[in-house]
Amino acid sequence: MALTACTSGAASPPATVPPPVVAVAPAPISATGPASFVLAGQLTQGGWVRGIAPAGTASLTFDGAPVPFAPDGHFFVAFDRDAKPAATLVARLHDGRNETRALAIAPRAWQIEHIDTSPLPETVTSEEFRRRRAGELARIGAARARDTGTEGWRQDFIWPAAGRISGRSTPSWPYVFAPQHVTVWSVRSAQL
Repeated sequence: MALTACTSGAASPPATVPPPVVAVAPAPISATGPASFVLAGQLTQGGWVRGIAPAGTASLTFDGAPVPFAPDGHFFVAFDRDAKPAATLVARLHDGRNETRALAIAPRAWQIEHIDTSPLPETVTSEEFRRRRAGELARIGAARARDTGTEGWRQDFIWPAAGRISGRSTPSWPYVFAPQHVTVWSVRSAQL
């Protein structure tokens, strides 16, 4: 059934109708994969796990957050420095079933270093610092949101230099002047 409008003047060409949008479900991973999760890594605060999702996984979550996984079912998750003692992986299978794996996260004794100084020069206010940092944080967020297809997470970590570890920086160095914590990640290694 076509609808037309009555107008004076030249007739306008009929509008093109876009084709219907058809949702396509992602292809399941190999049906010959594992029946349950396969996990390897460090189940500890600040640790990580590399895993393989069960065969037929359509989606994967870690404590409710979506986890991307490769077509062969491999994935990577990491635990916060202050991770709770329990976490849950859930694979939603193409047939509608869920495969759930409870993870026990071991506590870790962190060497937290305290810095009794301001991270900012005395002439920079917190408001000015936040304004300066906003653009940088936006670029960091955009970079983290990009899916480049790289799979560096499959590789083992390679230390950039050998030597004793002279200090560890954690994500909550409390500075004397600030009620909030400042996020800093680093490991200092003194080369021998």
